[in-house]
Amino acid sequence: MASEESDRWKSVLEKADYTVEPKLVGIEVYKEIVNVWVEHKSQAK
Repeated sequence: MASEESDRWKSVLEKADYTVEPKLVGIEVYKEIVNVWVEHKSQAK
């Protein structure tokens, strides 16, 4: 996602004239995502 390869999101966005500053953290730091996981787990059989 954040490498310099031409097919990565970082490169694609920079080519579209966006300034990109990748933040490499685990997705679990986003409360909203964790809430979705918890909800799905509670609905699983």
